[in-house]
Amino acid sequence: MTTVDAADATHGEGEDHGHNDHGHHEHGEFIAHHFTGPRQQYDSAKLGIWLFLVTEILFFSGLFVALFVGIVLTDTDQYQDTIREAESEDAGAAMFSPLLERLSAAEEDK
Repeated sequence: MTTVDAADATHGEGEDHGHNDHGHHEHGEFIAHHFTGPRQQYDSAKLGIWLFLVTEILFFSGLFVALFVGIVLTDTDQYQDTIREAESEDAGAAMFSPLLERLSAAEEDK
């Protein structure tokens, strides 16, 4: 039995026993109204932090795995050619030229 339950059990039916207008028990100024006490608030915050850390680890590990796979599977010769073309005077055309080549090749195959 918690302290709040013990206090409620000792009061009579008509007595005001620590309830405010909203039907919640009054707490200290650092305890949110939806918690029954400081221990519950602490445990909830601790669980929330651990859940946040786990989701961050899962998200960023997936991001790094995708980056690693992309680096490993990239043809370095083709990548270097694209870099050299992008550094040329007409960088915009160099970026779209592989796409245009593939589209024209697809049209020729039809």
